Amino acid sequence: MTRTLRHDVVGLPQSGKTTYLAALWHLVSAADAPAGLRLRLAVSDTSYLDTIANQWRRCERMERTRQADATYIDLHLHDPSTGHHFDLHFPDMAGEGFEEQLFAREIGNDHAEWLNHLGGTLLFLTADKSPDVLDISDFENLLGEDNGRVTLGAAAPSEPADAGVDEWTAKSMTEQAKLVELLQIAAHLDINDARRGLAVLVSAWDVLSSETNITPEDWLRREKPLLWQYLEANSSTLDWRIYGISAQGGDLEQAESKGELLDIINPSERIICIGPDGADHDITRPIQWLNEQGRK
Repeated sequence: MTRTLRHDVVGLPQSGKTTYLAALWHLVSAADAPAGLRLRLAVSDTSYLDTIANQWRRCERMERTRQADATYIDLHLHDPSTGHHFDLHFPDMAGEGFEEQLFAREIGNDHAEWLNHLGGTLLFLTADKSPDVLDISDFENLLGEDNGRVTLGAAAPSEPADAGVDEWTAKSMTEQAKLVELLQIAAHLDINDARRGLAVLVSAWDVLSSETNITPEDWLRREKPLLWQYLEANSSTLDWRIYGISAQGGDLEQAESKGELLDIINPSERIICIGPDGADHDITRPIQWLNEQGRK
């Protein structure tokens, strides 16, 4: 049975999308580790996938996808556990492309087309960033006083702007606010009357190795409360799961850590995937779950 599912991918710059795709390509095309999904048919042009997969195997940091180099990957996959076939469309877009959607309030036709088909969403964010919070002192340059009145951002065009007052733009949004808005854009463009599957992938999960008892759900609730509240409030239209992912398995900037990773003979064993259904090296599990949701 073949059913076309077009899974949308959402993620801001440096959220782990390309590294995930590199490890995914290695896993579904190689036979060196158990995986929930396997490649069913050959890909017409594997040059890009082979390049990033080789970088991943050598523990080289992925070059960030440039906005002009957006690539739409078609992977023809097979689920051995169910016998179902899937055509997975994975847009490898630059994170800046998603930010541009927020700033320009526009979305490319090619990307919008993916949202008009049955499928789910892979939402990428990373644990390897400082907390996404603002202190009251962060607003000092945004607030100006005029005759006892406080204004946010620059003054109206008919009035002279106060010196030192910066204009607020969409770029000033926190990461959480950006992700929630991107999810709302996707929901607005989705014409399918169905409860959409959403797999939240928290990349660089290895940085949390010292917090042995924390789950991906706990981390999201603690570090991204706005995003968590959005998911909770929209559970009637979103069927979501949260996964902790480390496609590389460690810190490539530290020589000792990189050396330990390179010593692992089977590169698939570097992968970390923690979800509601357990922990292993199989990063196809979030996609496998989205496929199950898409068949409902």
